[in-house]
Amino acid sequence: MAQQNVALDWQIGNEVYENSSLTSSYRQSIHSSTREMDGSHLEVNPAIYARSAGQQAHDIQPRQVPPVANHQANVDKAERRLVILLVRWLLCAMVGVAMVGGYAISPQEQEQILAHHAVDGWLVAEEQAWQNDAQERLGLLIDQNVNRNWRRNWLNFWSVDLDERDTLETVLKQVDLHDNLLEAEVVVSRASAEWWRSSPYREHRFYKIGADGLIRTIPDEAFWGTKDSIDTAYIRLEFYEPDAALAAKIGPQLDAYYLHVYDRLGLVPNVPHDGEDEKLTFLLDYDAPRGWGNSGRRQAVTSPLLSRVPSALSDEEFILHQIVGGLSFFALARAVSESNDRNLYRWETIVWALDGWLQTDALQQRTPWNLQAETLLRENPPTERPLQLAAVGEWRSRGIPQQELIMRQYTMSESIIDYIVVTYGRESIPRLLVGLPKHNNWPDLVRAVYDADFEEFESGWNAYLAERFGWAD
Repeated sequence: MAQQNVALDWQIGNEVYENSSLTSSYRQSIHSSTREMDGSHLEVNPAIYARSAGQQAHDIQPRQVPPVANHQANVDKAERRLVILLVRWLLCAMVGVAMVGGYAISPQEQEQILAHHAVDGWLVAEEQAWQNDAQERLGLLIDQNVNRNWRRNWLNFWSVDLDERDTLETVLKQVDLHDNLLEAEVVVSRASAEWWRSSPYREHRFYKIGADGLIRTIPDEAFWGTKDSIDTAYIRLEFYEPDAALAAKIGPQLDAYYLHVYDRLGLVPNVPHDGEDEKLTFLLDYDAPRGWGNSGRRQAVTSPLLSRVPSALSDEEFILHQIVGGLSFFALARAVSESNDRNLYRWETIVWALDGWLQTDALQQRTPWNLQAETLLRENPPTERPLQLAAVGEWRSRGIPQQELIMRQYTMSESIIDYIVVTYGRESIPRLLVGLPKHNNWPDLVRAVYDADFEEFESGWNAYLAERFGWAD
């Protein structure tokens, strides 16, 4: 059986990758949509992979944008990724050798291999654009017809300083082929441009075929199919077809979490009846770039297919954290709705911490962001101690990145909730909610709600912090 060298060349943005060393057991041309293999036909869409007709085939030689001065580390990193690509192309050569030896590779497997390389090349071009501050060039790699909020979401790494962009690392885990799209699961590690984002995270990225190669895009409405819903006694969960299996797992659990949160706040659950307010509704949406949306008793949560999901969480765990966070938000709003809220603005960080505490207490799982914040505080304790309760929501420190500052503030605030629970029990939480709107300072609040001496309360909290985070005196 004769061996043929196959010229594989494809382009991602302005990057052209070429290779002629793939040995094959069948005659083929990357510019032909039909290939013969042992009497059968392999249907391949050449537009996905071939973007440089007329190029002379030779060993892989990616054409790179000239590196930015004083950013050699970024260039070295990009070159390492290109070496990885070279190794994968050599694996393709091994596939060809296997075929010569009589091992059959299905058309689907062959197309899967090529699709994987095409997406990996796109990721290399993305890294080079970030690291060389080539915003215009990166803009050519994304679909300009999608919602601009999605485009902003994809490009928000520009807000990170150039010298921090070498923290960007992407690992391609899997590529699935749809009719006219490639769906890639990518794990991303990077400096955060959003204070609420932990790293690393994984996301599904969708690519379509553009004039010069792959372009990142969003699937059209036909991809999502029809909307369906699951109703429980207290909750309605709406979703589209790709999330049906996930919704079937999550739906039956929601009432238990709803009742848990309401019990912790001392609230009586409300079952809507005909003609009354609609149920609290959550929609797994494909058009919520921010990750959530809020309109009365309806809340949109971005489908995990379009979300940045912390790598440590499954899709089910991630969506449950999103929904239970929404449940606690609505429950807290109800708990304080009938009170005089003139002082609540003074307690924003405490109410936020209570929201997070309820979420963790219900799910018995801390989010990766919470764990990252705790590690930060454990490894970098405040230099001035003992701490003052009055300063928890007012800390400002020059030179501390925004995410680090907010992590410190949140973790300190949540530690107050933890200390109250450890000292006075979970049943004391409703009393705290009643007292917050009535008082505008910690001494009055502690004396009125817990009948405790403020200095002893503050001292006890400091001792709790030192023990929990392992701070030396």
